[in-house]
Amino acid sequence: MANATKTVKSSGGDYTSLNAALAGQAANLTTNCAGTGGAGILTIECYAMQDTTAASTGTGYTTSADYYINITVPSAERHDGKWNTAKYRINYSSEGGDALTIAANYTRVTGIQASQNGTYKTRRAIRSSNCVGVILDSCIGRIAGTNGAESNAFLLSSSTTYSYKVVNCIAINPLNIGFSFGE
Repeated sequence: MANATKTVKSSGGDYTSLNAALAGQAANLTTNCAGTGGAGILTIECYAMQDTTAASTGTGYTTSADYYINITVPSAERHDGKWNTAKYRINYSSEGGDALTIAANYTRVTGIQASQNGTYKTRRAIRSSNCVGVILDSCIGRIAGTNGAESNAFLLSSSTTYSYKVVNCIAINPLNIGFSFGE
């Protein structure tokens, strides 16, 4: 197995935003993980910083249950069960849209804080549609501000053929629904 780890840091890492790391590593993880020439798990470690770019796995990945995208925040860099500005966080402030979009099957996200800070009524902190094998663990989704009648902290939509697992996650100020599951 040719596992690979890439880091997201304000300086001194492989990338300076989660979105840049996801775009830069998009590949077939079942045959060529991070240019290694072999199948592997792609781990992207996010270190304490404010990331102001919306992040998306995009559609450039081929994954499987064995070879997946693993977005994580190391324990020392992770929130402590409440929003923490001293730890890694995505603070996205554009009108509408999502702070973190998961569009690739078999993506695991652990310890991320994601906030959508715009003022448009429809926005999400973490969103995924029609994916298989997505796991969200110990994440915080936050909608900042007061306008947002249709804003969700977590929006996971799918039909019965798709699957999501959400463990120990927190929704802050969703303005509409904290955790929305459905089509």
